[in-house]
Amino acid sequence: MIRSPRVSVIIPTYNRFSLLTEAIESVLCQSYRDFEVVVCDDGSSDQTALQASRFASPVRYLALEHSGFPGATRNRGIEAANGQLIAFLDDDDLWETSKLARQVAVIDQSPDLTLVYTDRRVRAVDGTVSAHIHTPPPASPDRLLELVLNGDMPFMSTLLVQRELLLGIGGFDEKLITAEDLDLLLRLSPGARAAAVPEASTLVRRQARSVSDLAGARTIENAIGVLERWRTTGALCPPLQRAYRRLLGRLHGELANALCERGDFAGCCRSALQAVRYSPARSSSWTTPARALLSAIAAR
Repeated sequence: MIRSPRVSVIIPTYNRFSLLTEAIESVLCQSYRDFEVVVCDDGSSDQTALQASRFASPVRYLALEHSGFPGATRNRGIEAANGQLIAFLDDDDLWETSKLARQVAVIDQSPDLTLVYTDRRVRAVDGTVSAHIHTPPPASPDRLLELVLNGDMPFMSTLLVQRELLLGIGGFDEKLITAEDLDLLLRLSPGARAAAVPEASTLVRRQARSVSDLAGARTIENAIGVLERWRTTGALCPPLQRAYRRLLGRLHGELANALCERGDFAGCCRSALQAVRYSPARSSSWTTPARALLSAIAAR
């Protein structure tokens, strides 16, 4: 009987074979060795299939019909995975060699944990690399939701999560092009017991014309929609209710700025008023509509 690996690394990809190759290699260089890699190809038309086929076990290549929805691609990987633990790595990101080892060690020390994340660095399009970006640990393992609503959401390529927990909530929402990570963490939070590794073990490589960049204001609108839809599923205690409103206020403020820059001054004002409604204490909630009004007058 062949023993299943403990960790399955899910790498969704689409038409970025050169970046994909580097991502796979960063996994194969891990000091922790009990893993498999499931490359989930969302119908690429470049050399992705050829490049992925050059890797032997533990790399598996999963050819899919193109959907354009990252949640659907990741879900096919979760379904095909053999590991008890799932790690996600976007095809344009890289891991430090100790990443999985540190996370698995944390779970081994506290077997009741179901989700562990790390810190990260970001490499901009111009090649500059940021300082260590810290995602704080939850105040206790059962308080992941508080972290997410405070705007400190773990980054997807840093996650190691129990496969059973993912399957229990139905995986990712396959109808979302962006904000699928926020939606997943909101739905994972009630059943998760989370911890953090305070090391920047993941390098996030920003790409020109990425899905988030191209979507622009739509990315923020999707996040707002996810939060509003999720909020209907149950009541929140007062501290979480306040955190929820602050996060919505911040997102509406960001949307107002994005719409103002696009020249949609009416939309900017509507979003700015929502920012004031949800987070009246934020000074930016009041300055954005004033800036939009001045911009609208100047444009006439």
